[in-house]
Amino acid sequence: MFCCLRFRKDFWDLYGFLSQEEMNLFDFLMTVPGVGPKAALEISAIGSLDNLKKAIKEDNQKIMENVFKIGRKKAQAVIFEISREIKEVKKNEDEIVKPLIKLGFSRKEIKEALSVIPEKGTVELRIKEALKVLGK
Repeated sequence: MFCCLRFRKDFWDLYGFLSQEEMNLFDFLMTVPGVGPKAALEISAIGSLDNLKKAIKEDNQKIMENVFKIGRKKAQAVIFEISREIKEVKKNEDEIVKPLIKLGFSRKEIKEALSVIPEKGTVELRIKEALKVLGK
């Protein structure tokens, strides 16, 4: 069991999750304006942030219906924030791909390397990690 403690001036709340991914999604959703703990719990039942990103990219109606149970405006805010994050990751990936192509690697090789390395970290660090994978 994974726990997340939220506190305000007058009370403390403790939320429990069955997986680390659910808790991470809950933490992310709590940063979205207009989304409170109740809505974040509803959406975090989907699983991980990766599942939600994938559903948004693929326009997965079944998962999106679960998101829209919290209300149209809140759901649109969540989708907007996640879309913004997806665009930021894509921009960072473009910054990683271009130098690796100049070094002579194919897009397919680069894509496979990027799928193995963690998504977090600076562009320079991710290029270094990709080069390690590509060098093997």
